[in-house]
Amino acid sequence: MSAFYFQLKSFGWSLVVGALGGGLYDLLRVSFSLLKWRSRGRAALGDVLFWLCFTSLACCLILAVSGELRFYTFLGMAAGFLLYNRFLRRRVVAFETRTGEALLRLLRFLKRVIVIPFNPLRNWLHVWQRRKTRR
Repeated sequence: MSAFYFQLKSFGWSLVVGALGGGLYDLLRVSFSLLKWRSRGRAALGDVLFWLCFTSLACCLILAVSGELRFYTFLGMAAGFLLYNRFLRRRVVAFETRTGEALLRLLRFLKRVIVIPFNPLRNWLHVWQRRKTRR
């Protein structure tokens, strides 16, 4: 195998890492939108978490494939991100939004199924606690 093959392979993986970074960022953005988290503190925390996850993903994948970081690796990540934004972003965001909404509906349903049978017990305990504090 030639050195060119390994460099080409490294560049291909850097394209993949850039596209995965775009998908990860969109997942974070869609999650914040669905959960209605719009405060500055949460946005800053989300950004820090994104960069920690993306940096660790990039280091693991790129260093596992080629064992070294070169300038074309960073160009490949940027190109992968741009290609993701151009060709895949709308589909991925739509898929993530539909999946997130379905997951939220499922969690709300499970909450109702699990919590409703215990409502009489909760009400009884609440009344019992009030009686106990009056004494």
